[in-house]
Amino acid sequence: MSGQDLPSFSPEISPDLADIVDLSQVALDLVSGSKSVAQSLATLVSNELFQDATVALANGLTKEAAVLWSVESAKMVADKLPESELEALSSAEDWLASGGAAADELAAALDGNEMQGPGGWAALAADWASKAWGLVTGEAPPYAKAVVGAVKLAAALSKQDWPLFESPEGVDAPDKSNLGSTADAAGLVKDAVGLVKDVVAAQSESPAMDAAASAMEAAESSASSEQALNDLLKPFVELGMKLAAESPPPAVSADSAA
Repeated sequence: MSGQDLPSFSPEISPDLADIVDLSQVALDLVSGSKSVAQSLATLVSNELFQDATVALANGLTKEAAVLWSVESAKMVADKLPESELEALSSAEDWLASGGAAADELAAALDGNEMQGPGGWAALAADWASKAWGLVTGEAPPYAKAVVGAVKLAAALSKQDWPLFESPEGVDAPDKSNLGSTADAAGLVKDAVGLVKDVVAAQSESPAMDAAASAMEAAESSASSEQALNDLLKPFVELGMKLAAESPPPAVSADSAA
């Protein structure tokens, strides 16, 4: 396999993925010495390290393909998303379809969005991608964290048997200040995952939700939450790999995104 096997991968990415932040040490050891991103990703997937593969894909895909991945991941659980999440998801789709000309719609969709699901995080990924120009070789792109957040939240929601409602009273949304910072993005993703847990907990007060919550707890008792999320990510990583092997979506114009 060669880097040419993944036409939707950015040429700036390190061939063995070793320069990407947030990969586990196990993953780094496995991909050390790989001669291409395709080989590295194949190694991660064959070893079922889907969390690491998620990070690798988010950092390695071109920004248009990365946003597309977050959008398509969110669409896999669209039937569980509230209206605000669907509106945010639609704005990310419009941004891709317009070649970046719909950047104002992203800002409008994110204004007041509680960032409780993958639709909001897909829109945030598109917003950050629209501002990402002149990326430095070997550095993580600023939108990657938001892409990871969207995909992980979609995976987490995929095991729920009920929709994600608007955040109930008392559950605070993550702070979206300083959105241009990659470090802030890492914290936002962590907050978002915690927010989903808070929303699920608040929604589990009815008998039906109690039963669903008990089922979730029973399922999680047989595996750690990290392993459970890793397993849930498999179909989403397969989707990302499929997009990586396809021709990239049309590039977003710097002029239209400005």
